[in-house]
Amino acid sequence: MKNPAKHTIPVLLILLTLNLTAQWEHFALTETITTGASFFTSDELGNLYVTSGNTLTKYDHGGNYKYSYSNLKDGEITFLDAGDPFKILVFYQDFGIIEWLDNTLSPIARVNLNDLGLGLASLACSSRQSGIWLYLPQSIELVRLDQHLNIDDRTGNITKATGLEINPDQLLERDNKVYLNDPSNGILLFDKYGTYYKLTGIKGLHSFQVYNRKIIFHEHSTVSILDPETRQQNNFNIPSESPSQVRLSLGTKPKKLFVREEGTLKIFSME
Repeated sequence: MKNPAKHTIPVLLILLTLNLTAQWEHFALTETITTGASFFTSDELGNLYVTSGNTLTKYDHGGNYKYSYSNLKDGEITFLDAGDPFKILVFYQDFGIIEWLDNTLSPIARVNLNDLGLGLASLACSSRQSGIWLYLPQSIELVRLDQHLNIDDRTGNITKATGLEINPDQLLERDNKVYLNDPSNGILLFDKYGTYYKLTGIKGLHSFQVYNRKIIFHEHSTVSILDPETRQQNNFNIPSESPSQVRLSLGTKPKKLFVREEGTLKIFSME
């Protein structure tokens, strides 16, 4: 006699996957924020951070206004990393400045990269233990600054290591992995010490996020969740015809979908 228990776990996994997909095919619009945002991101708590020029505005996961911050002396905000919601990195590329803000958007530290001889860095993101990763286009490499602003890791010339001519536009560290996006080649993956080991080959991206070691990105009205290690990819459609930026908040209840369109930022419940 066959043991039915042998098939229980695979069948349950299939049902769970189908159920999850079915849930994500239905969205409820809960809030629309009118904004001239040039960029937005979110943290693991579902808070939203919206930038426009030199102004940063924070909303909670329901779209309620919380705080705002403006820096009038360091130019426009180029990038913002809210991987740690209590220590937010704000990068001003034109002036080579990095600011750290707390969860109320109050400044807690300031780094002048010019004083370190790193003022030409074009990308920056936060790293473990209060460190910072920078991309230096002049030497085509990533360097990591520790909490004392000393260089403790670097990739060396990435073109020599990979054979790729790169012009990256986004940099992230998550879960002890470093992700460097180059629209022409894909997302390059490095370990926490800066050793290159993989190219995803997802071309044409200008925005992505990482959650639970999965890369989340959108193309037109389709959102994809890719496991770069197994190459498994799940796709689902979203209720937007022309999104310029998309983010998911999967650690909150209910799960949220954030969509930036021209002039608006829409918040959808995914359950």
